[in-house]
Parts: sequence; C-alpha cells; structure tokens
Amino acid sequence: VQAWQWGMVLGCLELFLDERTRVTNWAGRPTLVIGNRVLGTNRSPLDPAEREAFAGACAGLPVSFVDEDPGVAEILSRYRAPLDGLQKQSVGYTPRDLLHVYLPGQRHASGVVLTNGSELAPLIAESFRAKGHSIDRRVVAGIVNAGGVRRDIPKGDISAATVYEVLPFNNTMVLLELTGDELKRLFETTVAAQGFTVGSLYQAGLRFRVDRARPLGSRVLGFASLTPDGERPIAAADRVRI
Repeated sequence: VQAWQWGMVLGCLELFLDERTRVTNWAGRPTLVIGNRVLGTNRSPLDPAEREAFAGACAGLPVSFVDEDPGVAEILSRYRAPLDGLQKQSVGYTPRDLLHVYLPGQRHASGVVLTNGSELAPLIAESFRAKGHSIDRRVVAGIVNAGGVRRDIPKGDISAATVYEVLPFNNTMVLLELTGDELKRLFETTVAAQGFTVGSLYQAGLRFRVDRARPLGSRVLGFASLTPDGERPIAAADRVRI
C-alpha cells in the first residue's frame, strides 16, 4: 500500500485472519523508497560523496535504495512533455523565497525560525479570498489549512508546475456562510493548550487577537473583517461569507 504523500513510502500491511476471515491482528512496516538521484535541501542532486554519506546516515532505518526501472521510466516519459510545458509556463514572480511551515514558531528546513508561521499560506488564503470575492462580493475572508500547502516557493519566476506542487491535492474551493460565533469557534479549535495544532489555519481578510492566558474556548477575541474603509467588527450573530 502507499503511505505518506506522493507515493514516497511503500507500506507493507500484514493482516491476520481467523477461519471466518475476520481480522484478529495486524502489523505494519513502512519503507521509504529512494532512487539513485537524491536532491539536497537546495533541490540540487547530491554528489557521490554526499550520497554515500546520506546512505550511511540511513543505515538501520526503514529505507530502500532502488535503481530506476526501465519499464516504469518508459511509461513516465509519456507524461514528460506536458510536465515540461508546465515547468516553462511562468505564472508569476517573487522577489524572495516564500517559506512554509505548519506552525508559528516552527523552524524551517533552512534553519530559519518563522515566528509568525508560514510566509506562503497567508498569500494562498488571500488568493482564495480574492477568488471568492470575485464570485460573491459578500465574501470577506479566505482560509487555508496549513497541511494543504506542501512546499516553499523559491525566489524568481513561479512556474505553473510549482503551483501544482504547492497545492497538489484535487480539492474544491467552497464558499461558506457562518455566524460570527461559528467563525470564532472555528479559530478556537486551532489554538490548543500548548500553542497551535498541526491543523493550523491561515486566513486573509480578518483581524482578531489570541490571548493564550485565557481558558480554552475563550482565547480568540475581537473579530473584525478588513475592508477598504477599515475594520468592520463581527458580532456573534452576524453572518459572514468566507
């Protein structure tokens, strides 16, 4: 079975059945499958010495190094031309790296601690807000789950292929109408006793405060939507489109 994301891990699942084919026990074993072309943190291939050091560091771990399969390579080659087209199709530009982490205060793979969390997810939330607003002028905010954003965007031209890698899931954008109270409770769920949960939400179009000294369920304060004319307070009974 496939495990993790993008087929990176091969999962071996053993099921133990009784005489009536009922599952009585199970065992699982993941194996990270790595090809002979390994990329470093800067997305450049490791040289032979670096690859050997990497393989040594993996000793004893559930890792399997495999050579390229010619048959599979031939099948994949049929898709190479369309993918190469996406790589060459520029859809934007960023003057600096846009780094992504799930949680505020988390250390990025580059070593940088992002105190305010992802630099990329809020921009994606803003794009959701803008698209929603173009469909329904009453939409005031966009929200994205941190786990739905899967990579950074490096400085320079942004290709269509990079956008697909950032948001690889075949999700559908949904317009919702919530009360101010429901919106508050939505963000209360992302604030946990020890900080922010793995399902941390990033948003655009709203302003509120979080007081972590308060009891759970009462930490999110002062909801307002951001408009061209300034902030508009959101009361508990108000209906808000996101």
